[in-house]
Amino acid sequence: DSLLKLPASEKVYQAVLDYRPIPFDRRVTLIRSRVQPLFRILPWDYGWSHVAKEVDVVILPGDHESLLGNPSNLKRIANEMQSLFKSKIDS
Repeated sequence: DSLLKLPASEKVYQAVLDYRPIPFDRRVTLIRSRVQPLFRILPWDYGWSHVAKEVDVVILPGDHESLLGNPSNLKRIANEMQSLFKSKIDS
């Protein structure tokens, strides 16, 4: 197998190129940061709407690196997850 002879970084790159997501027939909640990396503009839902049946997006202040470092964000993430778990239990 020629893939085994490639350096790890090339294997990862090839895996990304070869990846084909399968449809997910459920609702997905994406918790993401408001700030996106420079020169890497992503769709509002980071492409999840191409895979999932429904997508809810929760946008929090900061960037990817500071998202979990902000105590108010951690509280909102915890509240969001608690609400999602409760709704699953209640349904």
